[in-house]
Amino acid sequence: MKIFNLVSNIVIIVAFVLVWILHPQSTNDNVSAPPSDSTSCQHLPVAYVNIDSIIMNYQLAIDLNEELMKQQEDARTDLTAKARKLEGEMATFQRKVENNGFLTMERAQSEQQRLLGEQQKLEEMQQRLSNELALKQQDLNEQVMEAITGYVKEYNQEAKYEMIYTQTGGIGTVLLAGSGYNITAPILTALNEKYAEK
Repeated sequence: MKIFNLVSNIVIIVAFVLVWILHPQSTNDNVSAPPSDSTSCQHLPVAYVNIDSIIMNYQLAIDLNEELMKQQEDARTDLTAKARKLEGEMATFQRKVENNGFLTMERAQSEQQRLLGEQQKLEEMQQRLSNELALKQQDLNEQVMEAITGYVKEYNQEAKYEMIYTQTGGIGTVLLAGSGYNITAPILTALNEKYAEK
């Protein structure tokens, strides 16, 4: 029984190899070879753009990101200054309470309520600034992507690709492609030239 299984497996493997060898020869006219890195993209009307590379080197994205980082730093500085001032007021309040520095208990409670209100305002301000910066980050991303997709459409009027994929961080819609299909460099160059004209 074992010999029969071994022989039948060998026959199946040989038959598979023969079919595999003979089949591409009969359909060779219908299948084109995939392009190598050194060949042109004329085999398939597709290309891809590495979005990470464009965002890292596109001057509009760099300028908008620097502007956002400055706003984040200004907000952080303002919040830190207000938090330190509040901490100082709270420390002063604590010392007064310990040293019986308030004339009445009502006055101490009133000051405590004021400080708690200031703390709540500071927390709300921090949340509001965080939300505003997140919206600005989203707006920045949309501006950059609109500029990129707008130019890619313009670029494709002449290039005539059927599809242009994106690649992000080495993973994305393109898992493997010949470098001849990578149109990131001409897109990036043109985007920076258009931005410099503005």
